[in-house]
Amino acid sequence: MPYLLWSSEYETGIPLIDNDHQTLFAVVNLIHDRAETGLDDDAVARALGVLVMYVDRHFSREEAMLEANGYPDLVEHMAIHRRIAEKVHAFKTAFDENPGQIETGPFLEFLRDWLTGHILTTDMAYVPHIGNSPND
Repeated sequence: MPYLLWSSEYETGIPLIDNDHQTLFAVVNLIHDRAETGLDDDAVARALGVLVMYVDRHFSREEAMLEANGYPDLVEHMAIHRRIAEKVHAFKTAFDENPGQIETGPFLEFLRDWLTGHILTTDMAYVPHIGNSPND
């Protein structure tokens, strides 16, 4: 069973965003599986690299969509994204520098809580303002 299970409750109805979120779920599941099966640190580091890249890409896409649609809480939403991205980047850097000293469990819990909580609250808050925009 996956660490994070995608379900319809996470769907915003915006295909680009939903596809990004599903990919993020898959990447977190990949990191979890690699950490749980005891794969070498290089495999975990590569999975973390994919996560960092995809978090940055997703946030950029989402913020551009919100800006194009005049979302009134864009600045606050962007600030939340920056805090999350900083944590993800910091974990990746710490893992790269000393993988043996890093526990993936707490980081995976952070990712799970971020993805599920952020999508269900912060992201769902913009859905009525966006709907099925031409930018999705």
